[in-house]
Amino acid sequence: MSRWVTPITDRTLADIQNRTVKAFLNVSDWVRIHGNTQQVQALIRILSGFEVSITSLSTPTVTHFPTAGEINSMIADIDRLREAACLPPALGVVTLKHDYQPGLGAAAPDYEDVNAWEQDLLLIRALFARAAESLIYCGAAGAGQPRFWQNRWRRPAYIEPDAGAIRTPRTGSAVSGSGLTRQNGWRKYA
Repeated sequence: MSRWVTPITDRTLADIQNRTVKAFLNVSDWVRIHGNTQQVQALIRILSGFEVSITSLSTPTVTHFPTAGEINSMIADIDRLREAACLPPALGVVTLKHDYQPGLGAAAPDYEDVNAWEQDLLLIRALFARAAESLIYCGAAGAGQPRFWQNRWRRPAYIEPDAGAIRTPRTGSAVSGSGLTRQNGWRKYA
């Protein structure tokens, strides 16, 4: 796996008109985007434990042009990472179009689309590391088990015993017809 490479997110129409380096999607751009996708996948796996599968794409060469299917696969990988990160659209992460068709006259990604691909990767990497601090791990609750067995995973090891009253949810059984106290047993403090 390659290291994180700073994405290019500032392509403009002037780059296209003046035919600058940013105007073309080169092999180095493809390698950077795919490598950064792998980096974000590893970050999500490490911080949340979610395994997001991404397509293993071959590195294009100067004589190889990526097909519409390969481009769609790369974009779909970025979109799957966005969904796994669970970041709200208000933070700037957008849903990406990944249904491009081959052939003349078919819609093709433009500079704004490529900016969006790389911007999503940048935002997911930056925001997910901070959001992972707030993830709630709830473990596996077993129904019908004794209460001590259900709650064994609810006591984090990092909380000191003398930390005072803390809010710890309990896994009770919400049975129809039971009293409000039994159904809301998780609302009590430890």
